Amino acid sequence: MGQESEQESESGDVNQSFTVTSSGDNSNQSVGAQGTANTGNAQNQVAVEQVDSSAENIEVEGGSSIEVSPEQATQTQQEVEQAAAAAE
Repeated sequence: MGQESEQESESGDVNQSFTVTSSGDNSNQSVGAQGTANTGNAQNQVAVEQVDSSAENIEVEGGSSIEVSPEQATQTQQEVEQAAAAAE
């Protein structure tokens, strides 16, 4: 007795862009930009074959999943150095 199973998957393209701007005479910033994407497919195929059995319904529990959990820490120390001239 034999059994064949076939499973296909498709994936797409990822196109991400990030823009960080700053303006002003006395401005600063620290940016931690992180792009996260997944174009894959979670696949889980189960084949069940009955031999000399009288079971009518067979249920298979569980499955596959894809988890994306990015982490990023951005630390900065910003200082403003300012020189002022005193008017006499």
